[in-house]
Amino acid sequence: MTEHRNPAWDDFWDRSGPGGKAPAGCLPSQMDPVSRQQCEAWQAFATLIPAGAAVLDLASGDGRVLGWLRAVRSDLSLTGIDLAAQLPPAPAGITLHANVPMEALPFSDGSIGCVVSQFGLEYSDLPRAIGEIDRVVQHGGLIGLLTHRADGPILAHNLARSGHIRWALDTQGLPTQARAALATRGAGGETVPVAIAEAPAIGASTYGSKSAAWEVAEAIRRCMDYGRHDDPEKVRGLIDTIEAKARNELERIAALEQACGRTMPPAQLTAVMAEHGFEETELRGLASPSDPRPFADFRIYRRRRA
Repeated sequence: MTEHRNPAWDDFWDRSGPGGKAPAGCLPSQMDPVSRQQCEAWQAFATLIPAGAAVLDLASGDGRVLGWLRAVRSDLSLTGIDLAAQLPPAPAGITLHANVPMEALPFSDGSIGCVVSQFGLEYSDLPRAIGEIDRVVQHGGLIGLLTHRADGPILAHNLARSGHIRWALDTQGLPTQARAALATRGAGGETVPVAIAEAPAIGASTYGSKSAAWEVAEAIRRCMDYGRHDDPEKVRGLIDTIEAKARNELERIAALEQACGRTMPPAQLTAVMAEHGFEETELRGLASPSDPRPFADFRIYRRRRA
């Protein structure tokens, strides 16, 4: 997260609800390959954390990293913070605090034994956030970071998805067309405009079935089709919601692209950490079995003892 709240992330976590709770363990049958790699990396890292340490997760979201740590280390005191105004319920044994920026941590000096963050620190004002880590972490404290890569499949996938969404919203102008049709709709309802009715098939053939182009176009088509006999204002409200959520996703993808730039090349973050007295002890890429390109870097730092 950045210092200034992004409503797109508030919307994301607000919609996660109780289902956002972290898995208790790391069973392959319960996870996709990327999540499995993440879980295994964190549970290996857990073996390095001192007994009974206070662990702080930055940009914790639904607390899944802390949940993975707790599955193998029940002795740890686990707390997460996130800038989002509302978060899903915390996993058992974990405390989550919303509305807390990484650049102003509400913890006393030297009170934290270990700091972790998964796809979080790179969204911050790095010098200020790392300065706060420096303040709250004990001498000899451990830092574990899983950070985005600008050359990996996660950003590539999301940039493609951004293009698909923009095709539906802006190139085709589907929400605008839908609202225009609703403005002239009679009391008896009308058929779905041809451009909206055909858009999902065009999106699927151009960008792939189940692509974001198809997804947004199909959501608008169904809204117009199922709401043919509803109050036009009600249908308009649903169209507005579809567009707002799609544009929120575009904002999150833009934030992801910026975050990737803050951690590439990899030595860039290491240099900032070193300025605050953190020595890098491990840096390795994580990749899924289906794609040899690393989707993230796992980094371990230790604060130098006084």
